[in-house]
Amino acid sequence: MWITALIFAIFVILDQLSKFFTMQMGSETVTIIPNVLEVHKSYNTGAAFGLGGEYTWIWAIVSAIATLVLFVVCYKNDWKHGKFGAIGVTMATAGAFGNFIDRLLTTTGLREGVVDMISWKWFDAFLGLFGGSSNIFNVADAFLIVGLIMLAIDYLFFYERRVRKYGLKDRRK
Repeated sequence: MWITALIFAIFVILDQLSKFFTMQMGSETVTIIPNVLEVHKSYNTGAAFGLGGEYTWIWAIVSAIATLVLFVVCYKNDWKHGKFGAIGVTMATAGAFGNFIDRLLTTTGLREGVVDMISWKWFDAFLGLFGGSSNIFNVADAFLIVGLIMLAIDYLFFYERRVRKYGLKDRRK
């Protein structure tokens, strides 16, 4: 359990540090790779892509529930038999918790919204096909998505083999 707590803490600290330094930026945009990757400060009071911005308190509740569910799954991490999935769920939990912190601070008036800073310019063109305008996300979002993808890969491709190999109880039944 200590390894989960350590990795969780590292991911949350990285997320909050990235948001702290982003909040110190002015309104300038820093181009990392021209026409591909930019960093600039943005506040999001809604969900993904700014949807439902007027319902910040609802997103805070949804974020809290998602974080609690992931904490339960994270608590049951099996580092001995499934490191890939354990890292994935720990990463996803840290991402959900990092955004929950922002939503909580937003509902109490201490922040303007979830701090976003990373923009893939090529994805803007893709979003434009569906009526979207801009994508911008933060480190917690990246942790959440990458962690959930790792968890899905672990479940789809490694779980059954691990159950057979180690004689573990199949939790899917």
